[in-house]
Amino acid sequence: RTGRHGILYVRDGKFRRLSGYESLLLQGFPEELARKAKGKIDDVYLLCQAGNAMTVSVVEAIGRKFADFINNQTEYARKRSDTIRFADCQGRI
Repeated sequence: RTGRHGILYVRDGKFRRLSGYESLLLQGFPEELARKAKGKIDDVYLLCQAGNAMTVSVVEAIGRKFADFINNQTEYARKRSDTIRFADCQGRI
């Protein structure tokens, strides 16, 4: 595609393009893995990989929220079943 220039930021009033290595680190890739890729894989491809990645800390936070929600729903259902008695077929409790 045209017009894809990676991630830019301003430093000392000048635009600077992040390297593929820096982009991988920002996405949460281990430094050792990013170091192995640096110099062996073109920045264009590293930027693509970093751009397609999901940031680890974000995925962890979403997972924790899901787990909290599920645990709260389970606890809520448990409390409700303790207080609500279901009637049998003849309407007796």
